[in-house]
Formats: sequence, structure tokens, C-alpha cells
Amino acid sequence: MLWIPESGGGWMGFLFRAWRNFGWMGVDLFFVLSGFLVGGLLIREQHYSGTLRPWMFLVRRGLRIYPAFYIFLFLSLFLSHVVGLTFQTWPSGFWSELFFFQNYVPGLWPQTWSLAVEEHFYILLVWALVWMCKKRASAKNSFHALPKLVLMINVSLLLGRVLMSYVAHASWSVLTFQTHWRLDSLLFGVLLAYGVDHHPDFLRQWRMTLHGWRWMGIPLLIVPSMVMNLTEDRYVSTFGATALYLGFGWVLIEVLHQRVISAPKTAPVSALFSIIGKYSYSIYLWHFTLYYIGFAYIHRKLGWHLPLAVNCVGFMVLAIIGGIVMSCAIEQPFLYWRNRWFPSPTTSLTESYVRR
Repeated sequence: MLWIPESGGGWMGFLFRAWRNFGWMGVDLFFVLSGFLVGGLLIREQHYSGTLRPWMFLVRRGLRIYPAFYIFLFLSLFLSHVVGLTFQTWPSGFWSELFFFQNYVPGLWPQTWSLAVEEHFYILLVWALVWMCKKRASAKNSFHALPKLVLMINVSLLLGRVLMSYVAHASWSVLTFQTHWRLDSLLFGVLLAYGVDHHPDFLRQWRMTLHGWRWMGIPLLIVPSMVMNLTEDRYVSTFGATALYLGFGWVLIEVLHQRVISAPKTAPVSALFSIIGKYSYSIYLWHFTLYYIGFAYIHRKLGWHLPLAVNCVGFMVLAIIGGIVMSCAIEQPFLYWRNRWFPSPTTSLTESYVRR
């Protein structure tokens, strides 16, 4: 999720305030996509090889996440010191960043909480799937119980969020940031991956049943959280969180279907999203940090006060270009060696769905 700098008045200020008010929803979309793509790798590996190698998965994911993250963490600290930035959460924020608990103990940078959620989730997921494989070692489908398990957990989390918010009056930040309240979005992505890999015909039938309602159903699920205030309206962090992953999952299935029926037509779009996805992790890591280090340096050291339009456009350009540079310099070399030393045991789940 891109963080948007402070906005002023006028129509530009209105547009960017509106963007900031529902830009956080990008995290919910990303959780569903992440569960679908990353969880799908585990499901597909077990389905087609009959085995699940948890340590291979954790090593490959670690080499993707940790080198870029820890270099980001220490380099951002150094650059912040150079330009005179200080942290209100120091030193506790440093330790929470270092050990990926920044969604429980506030970290140094506000964007990294979602990365902590993912890291906690995939450690839990891989060992849960290993347990399911051992439990049904002789079965053709080791993950047969996965849909019921996901349904049970997600309904329990929804009820828990409702009770925490409306009865215990828990803060929106607790329900939004902490891992144990956000597992359902990622789990729903994993459930869709299971459907695509094990029951594609059943999933297509459901899609056809709901297809005629998509222009009404998807907006009804997504739009309420867009127009409400995350910090003030309890719906957003309770029922809204569930509605968002259902809506984004629905969008995902529709997009996958469009790739099947019109792959040549959507090839340019797929190529564009592939490029964005290649650099998205580094853009995500650096966008907020580059804004503060770059623009705060301009404001504090040089005394320049840029117009809102220049400030916001410059922020976007700096976030994208800076993220791409950091990806090429740090992330991509590590991925190159990772793929040489620890090649992926499976192909993309989306490629499999399109081929079918």
C-alpha cells in the first residue's frame, strides 16, 4: 500500500485525501493475492509431487524477504541519521522490526506491519499443511478438510472481531494490524488456490452462478469500506474486513477467467502487471522511507516548500523509481542466486489455471 503525503486544500487536496482514506484497502487485496499465490505453491507441490518440503519453502521465502528487508532496515536507519530524522519508537521499534513484531509493538516505519502479518501466517500455514499431510498420508487429497477448516477459522475470526469491537470496544488498530485478527484474508486466498488446483470445475460452476450478480455483488462488498472511515466506523474493521476479502476474491476469480478466455488480448496487461509485481516488494519497502528521507530533507535542510501537486507527483515518482533501483541492486541478485541454489518445485498456479 502506498502511503500518501499530507495534503492541503483545493481539488487536489480533496483527491489525495480521498485516495488516502481508502488506499489502505490495497493491503486487503494484497493479502488475498498473497494467500492465493504463495499458499498455492504449497498446495500445488503436494498435489503433483505427493510430498511437501517445508524447509525448501521457508528457505526460498526467506531468501526473498529477509535480505532486502534487513538491508532496507539498516540502510534506512543510516540515511535517517544523515538527514537528521528521529524515531519516537526508538529503541523498541527497532527490535520489533528486527524480529517481525511491528504489528504488535509499533515499529520504525508504518508500512512494515503487513509484512509481519505475512511472515507469521506462512510459518503457521506451512506447518499446518505438513500436519494435514501426515494426518492423511495415504489419502489422495491430503487437504480435503481445508475448506471446512478455513470456514471455521474465518467465521470465528469474524465473530471475534465483532465482539472485540462492539462489546470490548477494542481499538481499530488492534483488529487491523495484529496477525491473529487478519489471518482470514490470507486464508481465503489459500482456499481459492485449493479450489483452482483441486476442484477447478466446481469453482467455475460457482463463478457461473454468481457471474450475473458481479456488477452488484462486488461493489456491495467493497464500496462500503471505501466510503467509511477506518478509524471511526466499527463496520470497517469487523464486517468490512470479511466483505473485502470476499469481494477481492471474487474479482480474482473473474480476472483468472478472463485470462482463460482471452489470453492473447490480455497479454499486454499481464506483462504490465508482471513488471509491477517484479518490483512491488522493494517499492513497498522503500516508498514511505524515501518520502521522509527525500522530501523531509528538502523541507528541513533546504527550506523548500513544494506545491501539493509537485509534492504528491514527486512522491509517486520517487517511490516507484527508488523501489525499482533498490530491487535491481538488492532484491533481484538474491533472487537470482536463490533460484540457482534452490529452484522452485512448482510452476505458477495462475499458469496452471490458464492452461486448463
